[in-house]
Amino acid sequence: MARQGDRGSSVGGAWRVWAGDPSGRTAVVRGTPRIGLLLPELLAAGMTRARTGALSEPAAAHLTDEGWEIAGRLHLLQHDLQRMERPRRGAFRKGRGAHMTEIAAVDRSAFPTEWQLGLQGLTEALAATPRSRIRIHRQGGAVTAFAISGMAGGDGYLQRLAVVEALRRDGVGRQLTLDALRWMRRRRARRALVNTHEGNDAALSLYEGVGFHELSPGLVVLSIAL
Repeated sequence: MARQGDRGSSVGGAWRVWAGDPSGRTAVVRGTPRIGLLLPELLAAGMTRARTGALSEPAAAHLTDEGWEIAGRLHLLQHDLQRMERPRRGAFRKGRGAHMTEIAAVDRSAFPTEWQLGLQGLTEALAATPRSRIRIHRQGGAVTAFAISGMAGGDGYLQRLAVVEALRRDGVGRQLTLDALRWMRRRRARRALVNTHEGNDAALSLYEGVGFHELSPGLVVLSIAL
């Protein structure tokens, strides 16, 4: 069953209800020039706050000039896909639509409330690039970890990686990351990109440990009261 934060506009729409607000009154809007035009619509829908997805600092500049505030910062990292460790073969299986509710549950368990994507946010992550895939890890019949990866042009994206707490020191996240990187390289990506919120030191260490390096500036999430 979807959480309250998964209600809102349809996938592909201009906004959706943010999964990180249990009240269901914060909207996540797309980082486009039309953001200002959406605010009356959000008010009419009963929203009290709007929030962007991850934006580059230059892209966020015009919004901060209009009163938006920085709600969070993220590390942005890049991998050149040259020298790579091989992942273990056969450790994961293809994720399908039937797994999405379990995948959303893993996401909720792995991230603080404000960084959870919710079922709709995860679906949007899959649709964000022309080519995408899900890999899942199962244990005891349940999904216990997943990675969503995408390709657009010559860039690969590790859109989301989450592992249940009990497996976080078992190397599952590392293997899922290596598996994603290998998929990107085999499809001739020039580089891979990933982001993680500031304070997620375990993820940052994992990514740097498999060959990612941090780019500067990073990314920001903005919010504004309506």
